[in-house]
Amino acid sequence: PDWNCTDFFVRPNQQVGPNGIWYTKQAVGINTLGPLMKTISAKANLSKPYTGHCVRATVVTELHEAGYAVETIAKVTGNKSSTSVERYIRRGKRRDTIMTGMSEQLSIALDGTGSSERHSECGAV
Repeated sequence: PDWNCTDFFVRPNQQVGPNGIWYTKQAVGINTLGPLMKTISAKANLSKPYTGHCVRATVVTELHEAGYAVETIAKVTGNKSSTSVERYIRRGKRRDTIMTGMSEQLSIALDGTGSSERHSECGAV
């Protein structure tokens, strides 16, 4: 068999022939891939219908939180720019916890309070 197909999602053969090949070289179309995550979500009785966008945002966020550079993530996901990757990054509870800890450490270093209250020229915000 010729294994020179570069598509990730390929169409299954309607009938497996004597050669034992289960898939064609033809890519699965957008009409099949588009609703795929919603279909999987429904059949798995998940709490909400997930989409391809949800999966993409989760992958980008996890890679970012694991310390990968935005430029590297862009190459992996096929985004043309770092800016487009940054739109997918979710700023979640984990990041908020880290930022709060950093803020408290800065407060201790700057004024010795360790208070998580934010201060402006007019007092606590």
